[in-house]
Amino acid sequence: MSETATWQPSASIPNLLKRAAIMAEIRRFFADRGVLEVETPCMSQATVTDIHLVPFETRFVGPGHSQGMNLYLMTSPEYHMKRLLAAGCGPVYQLCRSFRNEEMGRHHNPEFTMLEWYRPHYDMYRLMNEVDDLLQQVLDCAEAETLSYQQAFQRQSGNRSAVCRQSATARRGGKTGSQQRGGDGRRSRHAAATAVYLRR
Repeated sequence: MSETATWQPSASIPNLLKRAAIMAEIRRFFADRGVLEVETPCMSQATVTDIHLVPFETRFVGPGHSQGMNLYLMTSPEYHMKRLLAAGCGPVYQLCRSFRNEEMGRHHNPEFTMLEWYRPHYDMYRLMNEVDDLLQQVLDCAEAETLSYQQAFQRQSGNRSAVCRQSATARRGGKTGSQQRGGDGRRSRHAAATAVYLRR
């Protein structure tokens, strides 16, 4: 790498302009629907309870904490936003920085921007429709196609009869497994569905 390249940002100016436009459109979308934008802390004394997420940890040393106090960068704003919901804030959204340790890839950085929103009293269908509306407005794309899990699987597997046979077998096996081992029959159904797809 040349010396002149070390100071240059990794994001191009055109991409920064696109990002700014997307962020503005997201805010416009929620403002038009009366959803409150909030900003919650990036650090907390409590960490995430999801065992699959690893937080970044730092240490605060200051008045009243001469021995130091552990603080954690938030893996998402969920914890603080749900406190607001419990206090009766109504529908809220947030665009914020989130941090997740031990994760990095081509499309994911340890520090990233997250959009999170909550709609009290919405069922999953209303929320699905709102996600679709958001994507259409922000990305200027067509309306999403709605499929059930069964419809999607049958379309991709191309073998309706095999799906039905495997589903019936899985239901019987799942019931037996639950009775004998106290297990979850859904695991058997998922395994059967996966087997059909892999044999395609």
